[in-house]
Amino acid sequence: MTKATLDRRPTSQALSEPASLRLLMDRMLIRLGRWLRAAGHDTAFDAHRTTDRALLERAVLEDRRLITCDRKLAEFRKAPGRVVIVAGAGVAAAAADLSRELAVDWLFRPFSRCLLCNTPVEKADPASDWPGEAPANAPGPLTRCPSCGKLYWQGGHAERMRARLEAWHAGRFF
Repeated sequence: MTKATLDRRPTSQALSEPASLRLLMDRMLIRLGRWLRAAGHDTAFDAHRTTDRALLERAVLEDRRLITCDRKLAEFRKAPGRVVIVAGAGVAAAAADLSRELAVDWLFRPFSRCLLCNTPVEKADPASDWPGEAPANAPGPLTRCPSCGKLYWQGGHAERMRARLEAWHAGRFF
């Protein structure tokens, strides 16, 4: 084994920790990308009308898997092992395809990333971070994105989202 190979080997601690998927979603799959962020995976979006070649180059540069419905992207030289093609027939169908291709853990670290900007969220204080006066029964835990300032709490919407993530985790795509 060369020194370079030894330097890249993970430590035993890193082997025991589950790894986040690093994904890049094309424009057609942004809704699916938000669900992947909700599950805790590092998921970037192609927010602009980027050429196929530039999109694939970004995936290579950022060491991400490119998730797309565009079958032509699979024809590029750098596509094997990098591009994952999913169905474009709705979020659930695309999630099922992606789960088959990448064994997605839909309960990796739920609600640990900002759904808007992908930054890991941090614990927030209801007394100081809640807009206005904090309610007596403030939903918890309360988190805030340190990058864009978005505030998140565990209300009914989070319960419904968690139920969908749990169903997908169990292989039930509706």
